[in-house]
Amino acid sequence: MQGLSSNSDEKIMTVIALNPNGIRAYFKNSATEVKRMIAEYDPDIIIWNETKGNEKMQKEMQKAVDDVLEGKDWNGENRKYSWYWNNSERAAGRHGLCISIKTSLVPLIKSIKYGFCFENHKEPEGRLITLEFEKFSVVGLYAVNAGMSKCDRLQYKQEWLAKLMVHCEILESKGKGVIVM
Repeated sequence: MQGLSSNSDEKIMTVIALNPNGIRAYFKNSATEVKRMIAEYDPDIIIWNETKGNEKMQKEMQKAVDDVLEGKDWNGENRKYSWYWNNSERAAGRHGLCISIKTSLVPLIKSIKYGFCFENHKEPEGRLITLEFEKFSVVGLYAVNAGMSKCDRLQYKQEWLAKLMVHCEILESKGKGVIVM
């Protein structure tokens, strides 16, 4: 998606959302495609859905990313993107999300949320990250699946989506643009 600016002095921002179906395998098996996409679109923000990781896998996932993209040391130097991870508490499953943003973009530190903005805890399945910037907010999400057998998670999905709507309404009430992907 490319956002258009009404002010000709402002840069057009490029935001992309992808589902790698496991970020470690995607970066290992599709490194050329990842590099091509970054070179072609030069995205400012990338939302990666279904990273399939938990906290124990965090360093391994970051290493997979670093091996393909411009590397950086753990102090944040010499990297084109900063990474924000929301991993599932569970090791298995189709969960997890991360957002990579160009290092030239700096979110308001106190506004980085790994769950709904009105709750004081991390979302346990790693399905939501919100980065708030001076003029806009980005909500990266990997929505809940209701399940295939007799709607086993339909009620949970409906509750989650209702919370998402409140979350977005709160962000909109700040008078900034909100990008939801």
